Amino acid sequence: MQRKRGTSLLLIFLGLALLAGAAARLGAIKQLRREYDFDPADAVTDQQTASQLQIPTLALFTFRSLAIDYLWIRADTLKNEGQYFDAMHLARLICALQPNLPTVWDFQGWNMAYNISVAMPNPPERWHWIEAGFKLLRDEGLKALPRSPDLYLSLGQIFSDKIGSNVDDFHRDYKKRLAYAMMELLGAGLVTNEELSAMAQMPRKWRQLKDDPNIVELAERIIAVEPKFNDDQQMMEGLLRLPSFPTEYDPKVHQLLEDNRNNYALRRLQRFIRTSRLREVWKMEPELMLEINAKYGPADPEQEGRRLSLDWRLPYCHAIYWAARGLEYTTDTGLTWVGLRRLLYQNLQNMFYFGNLQILNPVRPQEATFGAAGQEIFSQQARMEVELYNGQDMRMFPAAFQAMMDTIEERYKDNPDKELMGPDDAAAYLTWSLIVDTYLGGHEKLSRSAYSDLQRLFPENEDYKISLEEFVAERLKDELSGLTPKVAGQYIESMLSQSFLRWAIRDDDTSAAYENKARRIHQQQEDRLREINAEVDRQMLPTYPDMKVLSLKGAFLNPLVENAVKRLLWGRLEQEQPQLLERLKAELEKEQLKIIL
Repeated sequence: MQRKRGTSLLLIFLGLALLAGAAARLGAIKQLRREYDFDPADAVTDQQTASQLQIPTLALFTFRSLAIDYLWIRADTLKNEGQYFDAMHLARLICALQPNLPTVWDFQGWNMAYNISVAMPNPPERWHWIEAGFKLLRDEGLKALPRSPDLYLSLGQIFSDKIGSNVDDFHRDYKKRLAYAMMELLGAGLVTNEELSAMAQMPRKWRQLKDDPNIVELAERIIAVEPKFNDDQQMMEGLLRLPSFPTEYDPKVHQLLEDNRNNYALRRLQRFIRTSRLREVWKMEPELMLEINAKYGPADPEQEGRRLSLDWRLPYCHAIYWAARGLEYTTDTGLTWVGLRRLLYQNLQNMFYFGNLQILNPVRPQEATFGAAGQEIFSQQARMEVELYNGQDMRMFPAAFQAMMDTIEERYKDNPDKELMGPDDAAAYLTWSLIVDTYLGGHEKLSRSAYSDLQRLFPENEDYKISLEEFVAERLKDELSGLTPKVAGQYIESMLSQSFLRWAIRDDDTSAAYENKARRIHQQQEDRLREINAEVDRQMLPTYPDMKVLSLKGAFLNPLVENAVKRLLWGRLEQEQPQLLERLKAELEKEQLKIIL
């Protein structure tokens, strides 16, 4: 008994000695944490979560690993049971307990944006979870790990894949919501470099703005007619909400703002509010947006070498922004660098294909509604009225092409054979598409210059030892290989329908590209079918003029095409192509069909 008691006392004293030794090292450990920016207590520092997350983070000590394991299991169980909000709260707690692991932030953000969102039945609910995913990465993950290129990559991919692509059934709704949010901050139209430059010069603090006596005098007048604006924060929020929610505020404030519409102080105040929201909510800096415009913006057709502003209402620009931020922190050409470069050049290519944005009916989107914390209930919302039309922007060709060439050259600058593999092969394929579409769109000089760059970079590649015209013909032939006459005809009709719809909204570059491609493919398909069926005509396609009429009829009868666009198309046909319109009317009369405009 005495021996056991002695052993126990010895172990207790040994434990106390070890604890004292560990405590003595705390100062050095804290110093190292500060030096390497490694402080778990700083992972989530907003007021709402401070008591919930930071105290457990510091209190658990050695039991933190066990707690984390339990939380992972519990969060997954809650998600499988459909208790998504409880799972989200646990996900944030997990991130706070493991703030220095990029994979933890990446997984939790991806889980919200991709897994949980698709379980929601309507667009407002899905958007809430997609937004929760990119907010977790942007607002909290990058606050804990501001130099992690992996987090920038994950954040950019949400904008590129979940919002920018068509993989989600409600992708158009997400694009509308993002576009409207940016329109509130950057203006209803395409923001200019001059406006971004003015925003970049705005002070970061309200107290700096109040040094201007004109601003102070205007603010006092606004408060006098609208008591809701009686403090700085409420005024900033209110002036931003005012255009979208006019009934929430006294009519006198509307009249005051209308009377001072051209007042310099009011314009400066509104610009400051929009800039503050861009910086604080979206975490985007106008200065960096200007730098990205200068490097990747569309070419100015009126001034060689000058770049215009990207259209920041589009998700592709947000992906480009976060890719550019992430590339600042890459140190080699490894997988993360490849992923960021791919994110960059793919979205520049998307800007080439879809960067010409036109908006009809810019009405504020409906929002999801919430109950008490932990008892959130979403109400069914009306369909959003904003309609987006994305067309090709040929001005993006130089930036998109150069980004792809830079990727290939950087990866293979030390490889004299220039053998393409993996993502670099994909970059080359996308470059081919750009060259072909630019050529078909009537910009032969641009496509010829780009093709010469490919020939220079890969002098031994057999694909580039032919003329540009032959190269384009070969690419189109590859695109048609294996198609039956019926499928080829449907493909041509689809391109012609798109050509007419783009022509209706005066996106003439895209319209011309679609029509030129359709005409060349029709000719190639006819030549191929003649070789196969030299003496049999029954598999031949309709003539090209007949296919134009058929595709035009299909565009007017398509219920998915907005009546506003159909009216624009009808009006332009009356003015510019009356003969084609008469053929359409005859075709409709023959089949006893009516068009509702």
